Amino acid sequence: MPPEYDVAVAYRIYPKVSRVPPVFPNDKYKLSELCLKSFKDSLGSLKVKMFVLLDNCPPSYEDLFKRYFDEQDLEFIRLNGVGNRATFDMQIETSWIKPSQKLSILLKMTTCISPINSKVW
Repeated sequence: MPPEYDVAVAYRIYPKVSRVPPVFPNDKYKLSELCLKSFKDSLGSLKVKMFVLLDNCPPSYEDLFKRYFDEQDLEFIRLNGVGNRATFDMQIETSWIKPSQKLSILLKMTTCISPINSKVW
C-alpha cells in the first residue's frame, strides 16, 4: 500500500533567472534553496509527496531537494528545457488528487513563504 500523504506538490524549477527576484538576482541556486527551505519550513508536520519538475537543471538541483525531503517522498521528472508552458501543463497533470493524498499544490521555484507573517512572494 502506498504511503498516505496530506499534500502532493508539483514543484517546477528552471536553473536560470528569468525575472529579477528581490534576493540573489544573479544566483538562481541560492534563490532556489531559500525558497525551498521556506516552503519546507511552512509545511510543519504535514506528510508531503513532492513531484519535482527539473527543467534543464544540473544534478545539484536534485541534491537540493534531497537535502530537505526524504527520498521516498520525492519523484523527479527530468526535462530538457521544455519551457514554462509545458512545465505548467505537467504540473497540472501530475497534481491531480489521488487516493493517497488530501490536497494538491502547484509551485514554481520563485515562491517563498515567510514564516513571520505567512506572506508569499
